[in-house]
Amino acid sequence: MTSDMNVTIVTLCGRSGRTHYPRHECIQAFEEEMAFFGIASDIIGDCCYEEYRDRRRENAERIADDQVIRAVVVILTAYISLSK
Repeated sequence: MTSDMNVTIVTLCGRSGRTHYPRHECIQAFEEEMAFFGIASDIIGDCCYEEYRDRRRENAERIADDQVIRAVVVILTAYISLSK
């Protein structure tokens, strides 16, 4: 957890009951902070929810791509080992 983000989330939630997605922050770190404080994503302000949603989708796609690449490497390594 970053202390800057702690201050951001607590301050924004305390004043307005809504929080905002700080675009300069890592989406995964932001979600970990939200989970730590027990904050649901439905209180993210309308002004930045679309950006938050897009970053979540992009991150999920990146993770899925990484998993596919790792699986292909494992399969190719096994194939090469069996071919010897």
